[in-house]
Amino acid sequence: MKIGAAVLLAALAASSQAALPENWSAELVLLSQRAQDAAAVVAVRQSRRPPAPAPVAFPWTLAAQDVQSAVHGGGHHVLHFELFNKYSAWPLNHAVLMAIDRLQQEAPDGGGYFTGPRAKPAESPVGFPLFLGGVHLNPSRKRTTSFCTGASYAAFIMALNMRYGGGFHISPERMETLMMEEPGGGRREDGVKFWGRWNADDFGVYYALAQYSGMGTPIPPEQARAGDFMTIGWKDNKSHSAVFLGWYLDAKLGPSMLIWSSQESTNGMGDYRVALSRVKGVKFVRLTNPEAIATFDPATPAGDKPAWDRGSWFETPKPARKPRRRR
Repeated sequence: MKIGAAVLLAALAASSQAALPENWSAELVLLSQRAQDAAAVVAVRQSRRPPAPAPVAFPWTLAAQDVQSAVHGGGHHVLHFELFNKYSAWPLNHAVLMAIDRLQQEAPDGGGYFTGPRAKPAESPVGFPLFLGGVHLNPSRKRTTSFCTGASYAAFIMALNMRYGGGFHISPERMETLMMEEPGGGRREDGVKFWGRWNADDFGVYYALAQYSGMGTPIPPEQARAGDFMTIGWKDNKSHSAVFLGWYLDAKLGPSMLIWSSQESTNGMGDYRVALSRVKGVKFVRLTNPEAIATFDPATPAGDKPAWDRGSWFETPKPARKPRRRR
């Protein structure tokens, strides 16, 4: 720390009755120079320290009380429209939020989770009857359980019912692509027609809504809002289909998101907290052109596989490293 010459001189004079040495002026100048040199060394060391991490910036961050209300009791509730409508700016997203409230009524405890296409009896995408405009889409279901793509697809179908009521005018050919099983009750394989594309690994929602039917628009992560459909790519190279509810900062998990889907941890359908440290990437699609359900070409070929999207807030900033002391 730099010490003023006048202050130092006064201190020396007051501390002793002895006379100042003849060379006191030179010694004072030397002491002052050493103080300046020490201050310069400290300044250089501080300049070498990495900057403090910037705070994580989340777009449209969920309020903590809304997250707690959603996950209370295992994530099974019918308050999605009430809690998350304020985070959504698109009318059709409102319909999706109301749809998952309606679906959760069918599975108040989640309804159970099961996957096993070759099991006996085989898996069921959803465990209750699902209709579109009066047409039964899963008449041969074998179980009362569900899995992720079945849950997100049911939210899509229910949102269409709420949007249009019973006023559907869909050709039989297009309606057949939306069936969740083959005419004889067998499994519709991944990538086949509308449901098969939705049920495909990795980018099913994107394949069905954006590429195949043109009913949806891809959305970057920073523009995602409650009620958007999404696929999560895990770092273990598996994927998960869901309805997005929002980003938030979890006290234990760090940067996170809240989704609605069917997963084992919620015993089927329910709200699920996801730490972004587990996520390789995401793909969002917003339902923007539902009218295309009456005009899309069922013969549309499969498109290219897209890349995963990531947001700048996906990783927790690492704390600044302390500088090593020189020995």
